[in-house]
Amino acid sequence: MDRYSEITEDDVEVDATLLLTGEHLEIVMKALDCYAYAMVMSQSVGELNKVKEVAEIIISNCPRLELDS
Repeated sequence: MDRYSEITEDDVEVDATLLLTGEHLEIVMKALDCYAYAMVMSQSVGELNKVKEVAEIIISNCPRLELDS
């Protein structure tokens, strides 16, 4: 399942039609929270900072009502 090391920026295409609902974003945020907890437990500060950055981007681009918790 972990193909992170195999994926390069050249492999990633941005799809302008990608739309996520509030429910989808809530699931993504929960997954990021679980992953961040694993990074805290493994003391992977660099990876934890990347997760925080992604979460901050999601939160800054979403209605607060969707991600209030």
